[in-house]
Amino acid sequence: MYGGMNRSVVPELKATDEKLIAETSRHYGSRTKAAEALVDQGFRFYYQDDLTRAMRCFNQAWLLDPKNPEVYWGFGSILHDQEKMCEAMTHFETAVSAGCYIHGLYP
Repeated sequence: MYGGMNRSVVPELKATDEKLIAETSRHYGSRTKAAEALVDQGFRFYYQDDLTRAMRCFNQAWLLDPKNPEVYWGFGSILHDQEKMCEAMTHFETAVSAGCYIHGLYP
């Protein structure tokens, strides 16, 4: 996500992203596991009402695994709290269509 910016065209950002991917993948054993850990951390920050740090975690998780539906749920949650309802719904719909199931939300 990162605000829709193409970070690969800025050499410094691209290098930073590549370093994050390499280090977190090595630490957690895979990009998928690293993304899951960052999503978990993002929701911890979210529930502490630290939306800036939560968004950073969700962005990093997205960078590692853009197909992880919980990343989009995180984006939607933050955007909802910022009263950006249309943007939030877009991310919630992406999460649900990718198979994200939030316990207690659906019957």
